[in-house]
Formats: sequence, C-alpha cells, structure tokens
Amino acid sequence: MDDAAALTLATLARSLEGHIAGGFHPEEHTGLLRHLFSQLDLFPKWHQNSDIRQLTAGALGIPPTHMPTTEQTCNLWGVSVRARGSAIQMAEAAAARFDALAYFSAGDRLRMVDIQLN
Repeated sequence: MDDAAALTLATLARSLEGHIAGGFHPEEHTGLLRHLFSQLDLFPKWHQNSDIRQLTAGALGIPPTHMPTTEQTCNLWGVSVRARGSAIQMAEAAAARFDALAYFSAGDRLRMVDIQLN
C-alpha cells in the first residue's frame, strides 16, 4: 500500500473512532474497512452498524420479513438514486436517507436530541 493510501486510511480510522457506521450494507463495508485498517495496525472502534434499510422498515411499520431494497428505500424517502455503481454517490444517497429518517423521526419538533450528549 502506498503512503497516500495509508494516510487516507489512517484519517478515515480516526474519523470513525467512537461514531456509528451506517449505510445500506454496513456489515460488509465495515468488514472490508477492518481488514484494510488491520494492514496498517489500526483498530478503530465504532459503536454499531446502522442499516438504513432496517431503520426505514421500522420507522414506516414495514414487517421485518419484507425489508426494503436499496432502491425501495430511496423511493420511500424520496431520494433519487443516480448511479449505483459509484460508491461516493451511494454514500451520499445513504446520508440523504439518514437525514430524511431523522426529519421524519423528529416529527413536529424543531430539533432532535443527540442521545450521546443527553
């Protein structure tokens, strides 16, 4: 691994430390990250993995036996899926869905409460 890639991974490891990893398939992605981090003797700890598809199902009352696909999750929150082949665009789409879920969960409250701070 070249120095630039190692520096990027070290920066990412520091960014993940103590946070929540989330997205469409967080278990798979964090498994890959753990493997890459271990090559640099980095072992960041994050709290949990949050799958936006599972959170969407729970928020909208969808039975656990019918978890929505990535595309269905996008459609349910009104977020467009531009290019499934691009990891950056899929990460941006997942972030937009987390924002939509947070707004939905907040209801008519003007702000959300960060449970890590309260």
